[in-house]
Amino acid sequence: MTQESITAALHNLQAQINELVGLMKDCAKQPTTMETASNLVGYSIKLSQLEGAFNTLQQYAPTLALVSENYPLPPVEPAVPQEEEEEDAEEEPLVITKGTSETFDRVAQIHADTAAAMAEEAEE
Repeated sequence: MTQESITAALHNLQAQINELVGLMKDCAKQPTTMETASNLVGYSIKLSQLEGAFNTLQQYAPTLALVSENYPLPPVEPAVPQEEEEEDAEEEPLVITKGTSETFDRVAQIHADTAAAMAEEAEE
């Protein structure tokens, strides 16, 4: 984790804190309703969680940056699924023919029976 990532996270938390403070100010400007108190309680809880997260991250940021410098991740090579592509090329295309599909055979039989019945009707 780089210092830039930690700074970005701190800015993100600060933005969320600013948003909640703005919502609380908007709540204070509006006429009081039945929901005003519960809204302020909800905002206060979220605000305290965000402030705690901000302070904690700020406190541990130097340690996190130091750990990331001392234990860098090895570079990851992108996996190329070449074996799957070769297997797909070797398989025959899926073609449904007589005898390979029960449904195909039933439909063919229905068509044959229908044709025979129409031929009998035509003879009568």
